[in-house]
Amino acid sequence: MRTEHELRRSEQYALGLFEHSPVSLWVEDFSAVKVLLDEVRGAGITDFRTFLNVHPDFVLRCMQEIRVLDVNQQTLQMFGADSKEVLLSRLGDVFCDDMRIHFAEQLIDLWHEKL
Repeated sequence: MRTEHELRRSEQYALGLFEHSPVSLWVEDFSAVKVLLDEVRGAGITDFRTFLNVHPDFVLRCMQEIRVLDVNQQTLQMFGADSKEVLLSRLGDVFCDDMRIHFAEQLIDLWHEKL
């Protein structure tokens, strides 16, 4: 019983840190992006940077496959969203072409298994 109480308290503390952090925090599921990267690797591609330069549409496809699971209050403030539901319904505005270059670098890091 005491262990369960401590576990709940620890979870509430962690959730509070997440929700009220002064920086924008996102919890995202990249599993579909990993599948796409594995398909490219399976096709024999070894120079991923060149692949992205030749296929810029692949970056956009990966951006569309990100599943946002949660965001904190600072993120809502940053984007002027009244709720998580509002922000999540506007992800197309958030993950726009302006992010493509930065996201491509993140994909390259993932390709090289840098987490």
